[in-house]
Amino acid sequence: MAEENILVTTARQIGDSLYAAFLNLLNGVPTALVGLAIAIIFLAIGWIIGDVLKKIVAKILQAAKLDEWAKEHKLKDAIAGMPLSELVGSFVKLYVILIFLTQATEFVMLGSIRAFLNALIYYIPLVIAGLIIIVLGLLLARFVRNKIDATQHKFKKTFAGVAEIVIIYLAVVIALRRIGIDVTLLEWGFLIALTVFLVVIALIIGLGVASAFKDDAREFVSEIKKEMK
Repeated sequence: MAEENILVTTARQIGDSLYAAFLNLLNGVPTALVGLAIAIIFLAIGWIIGDVLKKIVAKILQAAKLDEWAKEHKLKDAIAGMPLSELVGSFVKLYVILIFLTQATEFVMLGSIRAFLNALIYYIPLVIAGLIIIVLGLLLARFVRNKIDATQHKFKKTFAGVAEIVIIYLAVVIALRRIGIDVTLLEWGFLIALTVFLVVIALIIGLGVASAFKDDAREFVSEIKKEMK
């Protein structure tokens, strides 16, 4: 009888615990749903405000003739033909949405969703910074290429292409590092490629100098031979 009482008591305690957990779940669901709904509303408001600010910023930059400046310096193709004003406006919109996302997270009661949103809040600014670095790198690379193309140097096309690739490569490496990705292999690869390039340039210059002074060197050797005789 004593053993039966223990089993009954244990079973009752387990049942009571499950029932209490079920009630807590039912009571918590409405609160979690309300919090999630408020968070979604916050995000929607942030999206709308961000879109409005994007258009305002784009209009201001267009009035400042930023797109015309980019077209004049042949920079538009560097960013796939996208107007600079629209691009800057898009970054502003992303930043505004991030601000509202940070506030929306406070209303989310579900642990898994909240953890996911917190991860987004942490990584989105890093991604935005990385994208900005890449865009600036693309613009700078095209600007330098155009300047080299405008010279009268014999190998201007080669140097312009190499300079553009190097600047873009560095921008991508810096952006990936900013995001938090290990770029050690990319850095070593760049150093190796740069070393090879410099050696090739040195050989080209050396051969050019040797060719330019070939006749003078021959005459100099002939004079020495004459003096020795």
